Amino acid sequence: MPAICPDGVGVNFNEEMMFLDKEIKTIEESMSTARMQSSLREENTENTPEIQELVDKHRAWWIGIHIPYEIQQDEDSLQGIEQVVTYMCHILMEQLDRRFVLGMFICNEELKVVLCDRSGVMVMDKPININVEPDEFIRIIAGFSMMAPEQLGWDTSMKIYLEEWNKMESSYRLSPGIQGVQTKSRYHPHWVIDVVVDKVEQYITIDIISSIHSTEICTRATVVYEVIKYEDRFNPTETFAPKRYWRPVSANNPELDLSEGEIYDMLDKNKPQGLKHVIAHQDIKVNGVMDSTLQLARCGLKGKRLERKINAWLILVNSDSESSRFLVKKPVERYDPSIFNFVERQHAQLLMPMGKIL
Repeated sequence: MPAICPDGVGVNFNEEMMFLDKEIKTIEESMSTARMQSSLREENTENTPEIQELVDKHRAWWIGIHIPYEIQQDEDSLQGIEQVVTYMCHILMEQLDRRFVLGMFICNEELKVVLCDRSGVMVMDKPININVEPDEFIRIIAGFSMMAPEQLGWDTSMKIYLEEWNKMESSYRLSPGIQGVQTKSRYHPHWVIDVVVDKVEQYITIDIISSIHSTEICTRATVVYEVIKYEDRFNPTETFAPKRYWRPVSANNPELDLSEGEIYDMLDKNKPQGLKHVIAHQDIKVNGVMDSTLQLARCGLKGKRLERKINAWLILVNSDSESSRFLVKKPVERYDPSIFNFVERQHAQLLMPMGKIL
């Protein structure tokens, strides 16, 4: 996780988060003192209970964040935006029930709103001057505080199962100190996931099969769970594997953008139900609207690619003779190619059978 944290965050439980922040600082100070003493005795302090406790509390801290913001007085605003994007990417990594993240960057008197989703990053082109346009600043802050969870990027089709109380609740409504939130990793909570078969059914996770790409931006961010039916959680008879991912789609050739589930339907067309690869598949919807990056998360807003200088090497081949061929590197300055376009991605899932429980 990042060695540093945002200058500020928007949260639900302000007092609990401040208390958790104090606990983290206390542990870090204690570990710093212990590390200095151990170095004098040449002892190894890795993998101690204090380190594990610190990691657990850090994860609980990141799970509770709605919006991060960064404040700088440096004139290099691009560097500050890159910093806040780092925080936003980490939030997407720690919060499996997050579809996108909004953030703010304040440089001197200017404010920019930043959005990070699975299609990339979008930043306000023209900043808002807080002193010149105070009404706009107030409108943005008030808007964030009044947004519904799905407008802030939360996935409302996922909830955390609280075993102690035998109930489920959205993660953003839970205090970071509640059992089930402060765990060894973001994958340990039992998630309850809505899946549409013939109707909306709920499945509870017992493990995660694959999540290697869940931390990446501009990808499918695939996560595959092992689940049982929620209604059969006390006496399960079979396991399933829901796969949730962000599939790329093209606005020009939508007929070519078959989902993975549609491809399985064609492959399994004449197979009996028990031999099919997929039980059900669908594009996930938010309040009845297709969940997508460019159309829903960004509300159809289109941006232009930011061109910036990058360091590169021009490789020259000296081929005076076949026997004396060698490479010559020459430093050059160039810009990113401007042909890149944001790729629209739709949130999809499919439910696969796994096996019977004996």
